[in-house]
Amino acid sequence: MRDLELLAQEHFKLCHAESPRHRAELIIWYADVGVAVEGQNVQYHCPVCGKIVHSTVDEFVHHETRWGLTCPECRAKSESRPGGTD
Repeated sequence: MRDLELLAQEHFKLCHAESPRHRAELIIWYADVGVAVEGQNVQYHCPVCGKIVHSTVDEFVHHETRWGLTCPECRAKSESRPGGTD
């Protein structure tokens, strides 16, 4: 759990939304996609298909929306459709 709190703290520093409850919202967001942290590695589920995705903490904390967490396959499918990444 401590790793998740540290991840949320780092993520909070980089996010543009500065509301006081934003950190709690990040923890809920992490739970929603099943985030697990081990050292500098983050594992989570694609919010579209549920596939397990791996990234580093540095990559992960730059995502401010669920769209950024989609797996490469789902992102490619969405980009190939009209309307793209709305």
